[in-house]
Amino acid sequence: MKTWAQATLTCFLLIIVTSITYQESLNNQLLTLWDDQGYVTNNEQIRTLNWDTIQWFFTHIQMHNWHPLTSISYAIDYQFWDLNAWGYHFTNVVFHSANVIWFFFAAWLLFNIYQPKNSYNLIAAGLSALLFAIHPQHVESVAWISERKDVLFLFFTFPTLIAYIYYVRTQHYFYYFIALACFICALLSKPMAVTLPAVLILIDIFPLQRTQLTHITLYAASYTKILLEKLLFIILSIGAVIVTLLAQRFGNEQDSQPQLLSDDGIQFAGGAIQSLEQLSIIERLLNASNSLVHYLTKLVFPLQLSPYYDLPDQFGIVPVFVVLAVSLLCLYLWFKKYYAGLIIWLFYVGTLIPVIGLVQVGGQAAADRYAYLPLLPFYLLMGYFFTKYLYQYFNQNKYVYLSIIAIVGILVIYNLSMLTQKQILVWRNDYSLWKHVYLYDPQNDKAAVNLAALYSRAGDMDAALHFYKTAIQAKPDVLANYNFLAEFYVKQGKVDDALVIYEMMDEKGLIHEKGSIAITYFNMAMLYLKKNQIDKAIYAAKNTLIRDPNHEQALAFIRDYLDK
Repeated sequence: MKTWAQATLTCFLLIIVTSITYQESLNNQLLTLWDDQGYVTNNEQIRTLNWDTIQWFFTHIQMHNWHPLTSISYAIDYQFWDLNAWGYHFTNVVFHSANVIWFFFAAWLLFNIYQPKNSYNLIAAGLSALLFAIHPQHVESVAWISERKDVLFLFFTFPTLIAYIYYVRTQHYFYYFIALACFICALLSKPMAVTLPAVLILIDIFPLQRTQLTHITLYAASYTKILLEKLLFIILSIGAVIVTLLAQRFGNEQDSQPQLLSDDGIQFAGGAIQSLEQLSIIERLLNASNSLVHYLTKLVFPLQLSPYYDLPDQFGIVPVFVVLAVSLLCLYLWFKKYYAGLIIWLFYVGTLIPVIGLVQVGGQAAADRYAYLPLLPFYLLMGYFFTKYLYQYFNQNKYVYLSIIAIVGILVIYNLSMLTQKQILVWRNDYSLWKHVYLYDPQNDKAAVNLAALYSRAGDMDAALHFYKTAIQAKPDVLANYNFLAEFYVKQGKVDDALVIYEMMDEKGLIHEKGSIAITYFNMAMLYLKKNQIDKAIYAAKNTLIRDPNHEQALAFIRDYLDK
């Protein structure tokens, strides 16, 4: 009874610390230049919540994603908060706080399985949960409304793991079906949950020790039974993978004609998955190694975090050797019967597989939100070993031990929470976000383009022009950057300047590249028409049709002028 009272007090303190740390996010706004518009602001589907809406969420793709439970959560929010941003942020903080408590109980359960008689297991679990709660690397998942899918899928992931452990220990199928139901909810929240069947197998190996791969077995089972238990999980994961790849490949069903040029930053036409021509297999493998090292580096040194880590022009080879070295070290420790190292490493690598860049989606090399699940074992490791060795060192004096724990806890809370609150301010609004990205990486053309759009909205055309040109200087071979500048000139009534940009693109061969946007040539045709340069307008319209034979406006234009 005393232990559960201590656990309740720990949960209470964790909720207080998490809430205080993230309270500033309630003042953040809805972003207009990155996903919040598609999911919330301009999403007509969340305005009503009924059976038809729920069916729509389950049968349609939004923003290249299929996550119906996340969409439903936005619809529920809308019924309470309308478009008041603080309400959506409040929901994110509530889910993150719940995840902290889930993690505390999961850690406590795992520690009690690993070392059931340790009196410091509860403290170790509390410290692990505290690190997860306030680490700056998770700000993106909590302080960005569009990342509701992160906090929601982890909210269902923890009970999946806990219920599965109880099933293994009791063999009661009630817990098995609870785990399966929570897993389905996790998949419906974010497809990153597809790795959970592999995670369950890792837990089977250690710490549950159900196989002969470890020197003892706690809950022994045959390999056949272990795999059969995962069969439904694996089938569901395969289905989720197929749906996700189709969603990323074919884009947003809400857009009947996706268009590149926009007031609100880049809107990618077509699918989000990059081809091998855009990013080779070798580059993907190098980026994967870079990402594995990147997340661990930011875990230990959570400084210079950015909402957008751009793909580098060249990938370094050093991270490959680091990954190989860590893998070999974990294998060595395994054969020395230190099993936790390899299990933690496999958990980390395995849960990152969907987002590590082997299937490259978009132009990011990495994203802090991807670390929300994969880093969990490292918090367990840090919390457990710090508490264990401190306990052993001060074993003769309990009060000194508890005092050291309290002092270290306060220092950890203060330093990490300060960094976290500073990072929360990055997500305050569009300007703070993209200014931070630009300062972090002045060669990030996406940041420059979005800053240009923001300055244009504010009426500062000189600053807008500067950032449009900066984007071209940063990435001179990216078609979109020229399009944005040309459109800016058109809106300023500078048709000649816009045509200079289009002609430069044509000369560079950018518009002729595979996968280019047909509307670029059609825009050029319309500008030539304004200048009464009919031959050039027809030439541009014909080039439009080469890339999009069904472009109705180009067809009508050619037909009209050929008739004349």
